[in-house]
Amino acid sequence: MVTNFIGATNGGSHDERVIKGGSFNSIPQTINLYARGDVYTVTEQTASNYLGFRLAYGKIENAVLLNTSGDVVSSNVSVVVGKNKISSILGTSRAKLAFRNDVTKKLSFIDFTKITPTVVEIKDSIDVYHPDISPDGKRVAFCTSEEGVGGKSEVYVRDLNESGSNLVKLDVKSAAIPRWRVLDNGDTVIVYVTDAGNNEDKSSFFAKSTWQVKFANGKFDGTPVKLFDGAYHGGISDDSKLTVSGARLLRARVASKKSTVEENAQDTIWYAKEQACNASLNKTSKQTLFLDFMGEPGIEFVGEDYNVHERMFVMDSTGKLLKSVKAPKNWAFDHSEWVLHDENMAIATLTNVDGAHQKIVLVNVDDNTITEIAEGEELWHPCFWKSVNNASSDQKWSADSVGQYLTPKNQTYYLLANKMPMFWQLKDSVEVVGLGNSHLWVGFAAPEMSKPSINMGIIPCDMHCAHYLFSNYVLNHCSKLKYVVLGLGIDWWWNGDERTDVNMSMNSALGYEYDRNHEFYPDGVDDEFLKLIAENAAPEADYVKSNLGWYPTTENSGWYDENGVAGMSGDSTWSDCLFNKSLAQCLVNMDQETCVSNYHMDVCVADSSLDKCLAKSELSQCSALFSGEFEKLKDVVRLAKERDITVVGVLFPISPYYKKTGAYGRHGLRRSHAEKLIEEIENLADIHSNFYLMNENNFGDHDYPTSMASDFDHLNKDGAKRVTAKIDSLIKSIDGKSKK
Repeated sequence: MVTNFIGATNGGSHDERVIKGGSFNSIPQTINLYARGDVYTVTEQTASNYLGFRLAYGKIENAVLLNTSGDVVSSNVSVVVGKNKISSILGTSRAKLAFRNDVTKKLSFIDFTKITPTVVEIKDSIDVYHPDISPDGKRVAFCTSEEGVGGKSEVYVRDLNESGSNLVKLDVKSAAIPRWRVLDNGDTVIVYVTDAGNNEDKSSFFAKSTWQVKFANGKFDGTPVKLFDGAYHGGISDDSKLTVSGARLLRARVASKKSTVEENAQDTIWYAKEQACNASLNKTSKQTLFLDFMGEPGIEFVGEDYNVHERMFVMDSTGKLLKSVKAPKNWAFDHSEWVLHDENMAIATLTNVDGAHQKIVLVNVDDNTITEIAEGEELWHPCFWKSVNNASSDQKWSADSVGQYLTPKNQTYYLLANKMPMFWQLKDSVEVVGLGNSHLWVGFAAPEMSKPSINMGIIPCDMHCAHYLFSNYVLNHCSKLKYVVLGLGIDWWWNGDERTDVNMSMNSALGYEYDRNHEFYPDGVDDEFLKLIAENAAPEADYVKSNLGWYPTTENSGWYDENGVAGMSGDSTWSDCLFNKSLAQCLVNMDQETCVSNYHMDVCVADSSLDKCLAKSELSQCSALFSGEFEKLKDVVRLAKERDITVVGVLFPISPYYKKTGAYGRHGLRRSHAEKLIEEIENLADIHSNFYLMNENNFGDHDYPTSMASDFDHLNKDGAKRVTAKIDSLIKSIDGKSKK
């Protein structure tokens, strides 16, 4: 039993939000105390006139949070910086942070390639210290003891994912503080020391040693090799000329011009033999980062007294002080490390006056700026990785753009972001592509089709959206395409703002913008492109692909509620502003109040596009919202005809309740207006031999019982299979005709 529950630790990969209560747009019978959420996912970016929340006053004692698995979180860690901020600081969002949660003693990480970076804690009983992320960012090495504490230690490597898969252990007597290294011959190795204890005593320090072992194909490969005496665990420079160690003293092993630290080098002590710790060597610049205990060289360098660990220092390859960064007021640094693949950025923890490591920060040692990354009770040993560059190995594709289809500003389109990797992976094999809004998303069961098919339905999606996807992606890359199943959500065709949102929201994500700027790759894409698509895939891409883009909902709320009615999200009279000829005079007079009161145009006026129509006194622009949708439908049919592709337009079934009202469906639109639109669509099918209309709604007179409905407006899994069987049957009959 969970008491004092206050929700999840975060909103998950989509930054979802909980809403409660009913809506003023709904009929009274559908408003109740236990309503939760919306028909579609609600994120912090979601805005609508019928969404709200409850506010509670007062402090909740002993509040309990749950993680995504439903387990009680004993130590909550929050991310306090967004993906865009990381990208602006580092020049890339391909970055990851790993650290020890000292409360739970477990390994945690944050993946900033995700749309909404969240803290993931890997469940395990291993006590984790000093994680180090691999050069490619895919794995993490760690040990079971900490710097400055002697004794036996073990080294492990595991995948840097939610499950921490492929855990392997280094089979040696003792190994501590692992650091990844890439040799000149291309081998990836892990450097470690036999003991990471206090290095103050010379004989004890040199009784320990530094080793390396090859790591390949997800495992330790071969016998470890001893490099030299001395526990130098601060890293080895890329040119093998320098290595350092800091655990009481700042020790360095410096090679001559003609040798390496492995062959012949001089062991020395820097920083005037004053106490120092947390030594980290930048492998490229050969600069050493460290903290001190108010040493005389440090005081002389900065020109003032300071507290223990209040200053972060940087030395050059000869042991000369170069820079110093001061911690924020009332804070001190700890666990400082260079950011992997960066010569100017460091990662560290901040400790408060009580010594608690409550923050992880990025530190720019050039301009002294400090950026908070995460907050918690006790956050230790951060390791921050960023990609070597933001382009693939051949510099043809931008790894920071290809496949980046999701941003915090366009989370409405998380469904499409999850489907794009599937599209790119299956584009060369599909013969049927489904396009449309949520009716098609849940209603077109692509796995049930007899031809290779994918469901590219998204929320929201009008004809402008479907046309955009069809003309730019599907036509350019689906070489075997024979059929397009097109969901005709005519009661959504009025929504001019959503049409704009399709282009603006999609283009606010770098992936769509990159596709557009490259004219959607008319010459095709290569394996490197597809590799980047997979690497940058949105959170649920694999699950979406497993169902070929179909969302097989098992919910069975039925076409009606317990009162025998169906919900409404809008007043059906909104379509009067598009169809009622008498509105013209009202528009000429530019009397919006009269328009609103006489023609119930509150929804229309609230829509910015229609508001502009009213302001310009042009009825034709208002009606163009509908005609524009119809023109896009006609153009899809035209483009398909040029490629010998058949378009099957589907009016999906919705609740029969609406035939008792003046509305076509829950979004409004007068039934009389819907009849005119459907008649136009039927005429289009009569004119064009490659366009077929399946009216599975028929104004509520359909053969989809309430047991096949997930809600007023959508089919469930069983209903989807029925309508898909009909679509498949129609396609087979069309194939038969073409063969004759």
